[in-house]
Amino acid sequence: MLADFASIFSEVLFVPIGKVGRADAGEYLALKNVLAVGGSWVTPPDRVAARDWDAIRELAGVAAGLR
Repeated sequence: MLADFASIFSEVLFVPIGKVGRADAGEYLALKNVLAVGGSWVTPPDRVAARDWDAIRELAGVAAGLR
């Protein structure tokens, strides 16, 4: 749907956040009208509860490298 929006709303950039997973984040980012994506996969509840900041930092690094 976002790909279709590109021709209609050519001046608008989107930031999808709902149900974006690690596996499909790159596909969203490949669209010219997507500025960024958000996903809770970067901060899994079990890693937050365990205060595993190294794991979260690693996932954030993976996310930052997707573009």
